[in-house]
Amino acid sequence: MPISRRRRSSRKTEDKSFWIAYSDLMSSLLLVFVLVLFFSVYQYYEMNDARMAELDVKQDELSLKQAELDDLVIRLSQQEDRLRIQSDELDDKTAQLDDKTTQLEQKDDQLKGQESSLIATQLALELQQAELDALKSRLADQSDELDAARASYASQVASLMNQKSDLEQLLGVRRELVETLVRALEENQITGAKVDATGAIVFESDLLFDVGRSDIKLAGKDFLSSFIPNYLKVLMSEEYQRHVSEIIIEGHTDTTGGYETNMTLSLARADSVLRYIIGEEFDGIGSAQKEMLKKIVHPTGCAFMNPVYGADGEIDMNASRRVVIKFRLNEEDAINNVIELLRRENSP
Repeated sequence: MPISRRRRSSRKTEDKSFWIAYSDLMSSLLLVFVLVLFFSVYQYYEMNDARMAELDVKQDELSLKQAELDDLVIRLSQQEDRLRIQSDELDDKTAQLDDKTTQLEQKDDQLKGQESSLIATQLALELQQAELDALKSRLADQSDELDAARASYASQVASLMNQKSDLEQLLGVRRELVETLVRALEENQITGAKVDATGAIVFESDLLFDVGRSDIKLAGKDFLSSFIPNYLKVLMSEEYQRHVSEIIIEGHTDTTGGYETNMTLSLARADSVLRYIIGEEFDGIGSAQKEMLKKIVHPTGCAFMNPVYGADGEIDMNASRRVVIKFRLNEEDAINNVIELLRRENSP
């Protein structure tokens, strides 16, 4: 049975018991009053009967007993006074009982208010318990997600360590390849181009093209005829060929003119270099190598997006007009992702 129903039932029982007790008390008081009154009346009539009998038989003693009768009248009056006092006391008791009844009714109203407040508090507690259960469930879900995230993180760390090993190996290959290219250019006394730290070949600005032109100059063709065979001899050697995935020829311009014009010019310059290398006019490499280059070499134009700055901080227009040949190694994109991931892991 719900608490509220039991309390209402208990309260009703208490109310019923109270009124029964109250009724019994009043009945008892009334009975006492009736008994006292009856006793007084009875005593009065008994005395009167006795006196009448005495008057009948002892008329001559009337005068003698008059004093006693007066005394009895006085005592009866005293008893009536006492009864009146008792009646007043009973009225006082009744008034007090009424006051107690009023107080009990007030207490009952207070209890009802407290019961309502208790019910509201109980409902609030039940709501809080439901919210707590929901929070516990959500916490359990988050704990499962955290465990899954930890497992995923451990897996990623393991994969990262493997990729880091691949990165170190690939960086070692690139470093060796760059060193070999530098030695090859020095041994063959090839000037007009330099190798940067990444292995990219940067040709001097006026070696291949005139300003604003995309056709290769004769001197540029002579340079390519001496440079390309030595470059490919290193890059396509048995030691490094399996690592090379792509060769990129980039054309760059100075900042003179609009973007579209310079993009067209830069792409045309890169395309001219590629066409010359794989064309019939170029005899520095065989047809097999040319077919292989067609699969891995890609020309691209950069317009003036990557200008070269001089020591004074100003754009060096001559140095900005250039052609750059780059190579990419297998899995380099994945390695770059590893580098980015390592950077993020080490960042605060």
